[in-house]
Amino acid sequence: MVVGSVAAVIAILALWKIEWALYGFVIFIPVVSGFQMIGFMKGLPLLSVGFASVFLAWLPKRWAWKKEQLAPGTGIGNLVDVLSGIVLLSLIMLLIPYPLDFVFSRVWCYPFVGQNQLLYCIDGSYVILQGLFFYRVMALEIRDVRVWKRILPVIYVQSLIIISFSLFQWVYGVPRMHWGLYGIKSPFDDIHSYGSYVIILFFLFLVLSFRDG
Repeated sequence: MVVGSVAAVIAILALWKIEWALYGFVIFIPVVSGFQMIGFMKGLPLLSVGFASVFLAWLPKRWAWKKEQLAPGTGIGNLVDVLSGIVLLSLIMLLIPYPLDFVFSRVWCYPFVGQNQLLYCIDGSYVILQGLFFYRVMALEIRDVRVWKRILPVIYVQSLIIISFSLFQWVYGVPRMHWGLYGIKSPFDDIHSYGSYVIILFFLFLVLSFRDG
């Protein structure tokens, strides 16, 4: 009930002011992950639901109502699309050996599937795609230099937080790492969420380096 209400509020905000929804999502990614790591609403896919609410509200508005293009228009955007295609193709190849009814039955419960489960690749792929798609939404919607100047300090602070937590986990082993299954993931709850957000930061800083250089 709580998750559904939050999703509805986020979707309405994304329909009204997509920039505000993007700012809020960027700010709350590490906050929500941190609270879930200490046990608050642990196991619920809050960030996944939040992203889905933003994306599913934004996509039809931009494509059908505003009739604006979805093409990236930049080489980096094209690279993001290629990587997204690779992730989707890899997921399809992993799922081909299984019967369709079995796959669809697992899709409905994927947020609650553990990393040791057979089809955790569904959840892992979706989380990684969140980072790629979120970058595409930001690249299309945030074009004003003044807006970037307001959001960059938040991104810099979050990058420092992630680096600090990652170094702490690497040096002290807290939370515990399991090499071969997953390694550094702090301050996120799983390695896919960690990778997804690092992807966002990577492409944002890549764009900024080209813009400044």
